[in-house]
Amino acid sequence: MTGLDVSNWGLVVFFILAITLFLFIRGARHLLSLSRINRSRRDTIERVWPVAEGLLWLFFIVSGLPLIFVDSPSYTPFVVGIFIVGLVWFARAAVGDFVDGVFLRASQAIKVGDQVTVEGQRGAVRKLGYRALTLETRDGDEVAIPYSRMSRDTIIREAHFEGAARHPFHVHRPDGLSAARAHGLILRAAMDCHWSSVAQAPRVDLGPDGRLEVTVFALDAERGPDIERAVRVALSQIDDGTSSDTEEA
Repeated sequence: MTGLDVSNWGLVVFFILAITLFLFIRGARHLLSLSRINRSRRDTIERVWPVAEGLLWLFFIVSGLPLIFVDSPSYTPFVVGIFIVGLVWFARAAVGDFVDGVFLRASQAIKVGDQVTVEGQRGAVRKLGYRALTLETRDGDEVAIPYSRMSRDTIIREAHFEGAARHPFHVHRPDGLSAARAHGLILRAAMDCHWSSVAQAPRVDLGPDGRLEVTVFALDAERGPDIERAVRVALSQIDDGTSSDTEEA
């Protein structure tokens, strides 16, 4: 028996193939996003994709290691086993996040654009990464939550309304205006805007900092700020004392 001899050329080829496979997967993912396939087939592919990608990388590693240890083919199974065990041991946190993410994305439990509450954080899902989910809160902050933490917590997903794009924002309640009156004023101002969805009424909640958390539903994702502007104008008129409704109240 001889020692384990590493082939420098095989090592170079291994990394070149790894980069090629990475670019291939990213390219295929991009082409999928541009393809005009029906929704049911797209959902099926989205569920299968994470599992298929993980299996493809595992197959590549197992089949590619003989390129590195080409001079000692009899040691390949042993080396592969040691490599996998070592990888799992030293990167068990990352592997746990990756595995949990594979199952979460495959189950389609959460999709980009969903409004969710997880780990005490509430916001819109902006990215489903390999290890973590990225949320955008109502304050505009981005929060990355590892999948392994999500698997131990309850995930609350708000109901989705077809054709209605959520637009959350914060406003201050004018001095002297009751919460009930502010709620009614915000609803009226939002629904009077022709970009508001009639299928879903705006939602108004009192935030922990005293501000009002408002969520409006627009017919187009780009028109949410227009509805927000209408609400702020209505509230500013209250602050300026130009609303007859408030004076009568």
